[in-house]
Amino acid sequence: MRPSFAAAGGSALPRVARALWAGWILLAVELSIALLGAVHELAGAWEVQYGLIWLAPTAMAATSAFTLLGAGLGWLVEHAEARPVRGLLAGVASLFGLVVGFGVGGGRHLASLASRGGFALLVAAAAGALVWCSVAAAARLLRTRPGWCLTALLLFGATAELVNHFVLVRLYPAFHWALAALVLISAPLAAEALERALGAPDEPRPAPRRVVVRAD
Repeated sequence: MRPSFAAAGGSALPRVARALWAGWILLAVELSIALLGAVHELAGAWEVQYGLIWLAPTAMAATSAFTLLGAGLGWLVEHAEARPVRGLLAGVASLFGLVVGFGVGGGRHLASLASRGGFALLVAAAAGALVWCSVAAAARLLRTRPGWCLTALLLFGATAELVNHFVLVRLYPAFHWALAALVLISAPLAAEALERALGAPDEPRPAPRRVVVRAD
């Protein structure tokens, strides 16, 4: 086993807890912004109360699923300097791009199956190549400069949210779902970067043993 795999970056339970908390905090921020933006359209406080009560279980379950997936992918990103891991992540990105590209296709210019499939393959190849070329650098940045990594992830999330809100509004649902999924999946990695930037260890390390030298 390679040393990078031997050091798993902490026990699994704290990592899962951080991932879930990151997703739930992101969900709370999203709901708060949505409610503030639609405050003039609400009939009253009861609408917010009962709406959140009925929406919260489904929203939290969906958010948890994506953030748990993001926790696993984030662990792979931490070890992406190994070529097999980098290839695995590139393959996952290609599959994601293939699904999104096929979902976005189907309009007037991509009406035929051949053109739609070709567009999906192009998006898949671009996504895989992008991840292959950049994920090792992301792993080094997380290891050496976690604060910068956190800043980059926060900027990525804010940019994706703005694009989701203002670009191609009410068009191409797959495009908007993909952006939302990317933000949720990246949230656990941001939590890991924050943990490393704060310098808080996941679990206490054993005290060093004393070495006694006996003089004969």
